[in-house]
Amino acid sequence: MTEVNDFLSRNPDLGSELRDFVRQHETLRDVWGRCPAWYWMLDLLDRCHYRNAEGLEKYIDRQSQHIEDVSEEAIEATWQMHFSYQQGAKQIEAEVEAGVIGPSEARRRRFIWARIVAHEIERVRFNNACAPIIEAEVGIELPLTDETEVGRSVLTQQADELREIHGNPFQFDAPNDFYNGEIALNAF
Repeated sequence: MTEVNDFLSRNPDLGSELRDFVRQHETLRDVWGRCPAWYWMLDLLDRCHYRNAEGLEKYIDRQSQHIEDVSEEAIEATWQMHFSYQQGAKQIEAEVEAGVIGPSEARRRRFIWARIVAHEIERVRFNNACAPIIEAEVGIELPLTDETEVGRSVLTQQADELREIHGNPFQFDAPNDFYNGEIALNAF
């Protein structure tokens, strides 16, 4: 049984499109390297119990540079509302220092927090990229654009940026980034 087949057998609730994409590959390393959608990549990390939030935090910082708004104040408000992972990270560090949770649990929580923030920032960025198309559909004159193609383009760009910043976690350079020091292929 290949690594991918093992992963698929342990994750029967995987969406059909992602399942079909994963089936085309032999290893999770290949899946990550060719994945066309950032949210599939985050799902893959989560299902393999990945626990290194630092790469995702760098990715969030990079994505925040794509915020476009009418003023600096609006950009700062958008950042604080949607993209600020630091507050959660500080709370988790305080819990470790107080002895409420251990380092392993802290890594798990910090990754989950960063994953949630990454989902939010990408949702906002995707919506901003598609806004001109939506405005055109309600009667505002804009050049006709294929919404599906714009969406795919944005998703691919976001996935490429995640790979660029985060590298490929399935290259086994840092097995301690996964729960118990190895890739956990089961979803539980």
